[in-house]
Amino acid sequence: MAIEIRDANFEDINGIMKINHSLAYPKQKNGFLIQKRTTKEFEKLLGLCKYFLVAEGDGQIAGYLTALDNSADYLENELFSFYAENYETFTFVD
Repeated sequence: MAIEIRDANFEDINGIMKINHSLAYPKQKNGFLIQKRTTKEFEKLLGLCKYFLVAEGDGQIAGYLTALDNSADYLENELFSFYAENYETFTFVD
């Protein structure tokens, strides 16, 4: 299967959510709670991210990557807020 990496769009959100929701929740990572994201949260991320990429193979979303810089309005995310409070400049990759 050939994998294509491309910019995400609104039509990809269902496939992205399928991956996000396939993880075991709730879980902790480095002391932070990792949670399922909603459709509304992914739609917001599409507008905030410097990069929001998907990996697609055989017409299916196989993975995704989000990257926000320190100027993003994403303080409701606990982990992003941690970096915003502790670093002047950063890129948050998920």
